[in-house]
Amino acid sequence: MSLSSSVHTKEIEGVYYQQNGRIEFRLIPNKLYSTDLIISNLGLSKAANSSRHHKWCGVYGSCVNASLMDGNTILANLNDLGEWSGFKNFTKENQYNNSVSQYYNGGLLANRWNQSDTNQNNTAEQVAGRPTSNFGAVIEEGQIRALQTQVLEANTYKGLLKMRMYFDLLNKLQYIDTSIFKNFRIVIELSNDAQRCLRQRTSDTDLNTTRPFLVAHEVVDEEIVSGMMGKMGNVIYNEMERDQVNIPAVAGLLDTNRYVQQVSNFHISAFNSKTIGRILLWKQPALNFNTRDIRGGANADTVGNGVFSSLALLREVEQVKINGRNILPRSGVEGSNRRLAKMVDSWGDMSIAPFNNGLASIRPNGEPRTSYLQSGNEDIGLMDYVGLEVSEKCSDLQIDLSRSGIFLNSNGAGGAGNNGGSDVGRTANSKYNSSINLVIYAEVKKAIVPSGDSYNVVYV
Repeated sequence: MSLSSSVHTKEIEGVYYQQNGRIEFRLIPNKLYSTDLIISNLGLSKAANSSRHHKWCGVYGSCVNASLMDGNTILANLNDLGEWSGFKNFTKENQYNNSVSQYYNGGLLANRWNQSDTNQNNTAEQVAGRPTSNFGAVIEEGQIRALQTQVLEANTYKGLLKMRMYFDLLNKLQYIDTSIFKNFRIVIELSNDAQRCLRQRTSDTDLNTTRPFLVAHEVVDEEIVSGMMGKMGNVIYNEMERDQVNIPAVAGLLDTNRYVQQVSNFHISAFNSKTIGRILLWKQPALNFNTRDIRGGANADTVGNGVFSSLALLREVEQVKINGRNILPRSGVEGSNRRLAKMVDSWGDMSIAPFNNGLASIRPNGEPRTSYLQSGNEDIGLMDYVGLEVSEKCSDLQIDLSRSGIFLNSNGAGGAGNNGGSDVGRTANSKYNSSINLVIYAEVKKAIVPSGDSYNVVYV
């Protein structure tokens, strides 16, 4: 296939493929390629019971670590591409997610307006949609297409992955010159974990990855090749690096001690001696959402973004210190609107609906607003992040996070209750009290510096 006389498009099969394990592609040495690399035919087949793909990341949930390499030299790496792909869509316009993104990956991070909701917020267990007025109008999921797993690989939905969206190196390189990167490889680790791949039947174990192939554009125009090959200069680019710490469940909650403050402090060494541009804090549920927050039945949808959710916590405050200096004023950022403002300042607009990023009371249009929703609505308080601009070389990064746990009585968050039976169970299962995996993404600066006939990959 040819786009023009200057460029030929090639479909490249992986030199190594292990189903549910790993795929590796290689480019031919001494060639010039466009940086617009596309992984196509990404999908999942299922032995029985077709299922919708994960709302957050679609078929990209099957992609774990992804690397651009030259032999054994790592040029760029992204830990958990599936996780990060959902966040990338989260920062795109709602219309793009509804009209374009879901066709790329089979997920659905989009919302649409629905004029009425007959089950408007009657109790914590009967919420449907996010009420936005006294008339019960709600925002619900965008138009869902029939992009599902199927039994036969030939029939199942398959997506495509544009690598430039996730690797800044490909945006900064003019071409991929395999006279310099003589053993250029793309390596992707694959997963068939239903928790990260599906939004329905997430306890099933009969998933299998389809075999992807690489679409690459080879530059064949001799004048362009002779003018560009072997002439790469310094290349400076950003790379997303990831670390993770665990915040334990809140302990000591009783009917006589209903609110317990928990304070956690962490020193993060993964980004030392690196220049950090932006930081993202992602508060993922450590416990399995399949047993905690699915609305009944074997075919029920996973609540929110499942294992990729970022939980809004009760009375939550974060402070980030770099090189001993507070990034945030006073004690830190407190309140969902302030966190959202910081996110928009650092990462751009967010495609979210009301209450996606904070807490909602059982009756948001009434008073008092002291009883918070514990379950029921699939999107309330499950897309709440902390984003910051740092732009500084790091020698010490410290993160402080405080929150309050809450003891839940049988009739909700208030009123008489007891210290046993259903109250203990509700308290243990509340997202406000559960263990949290605090995921830290940092945008770090790297460079490829030519050195004679070779080059060095360095942190800037």
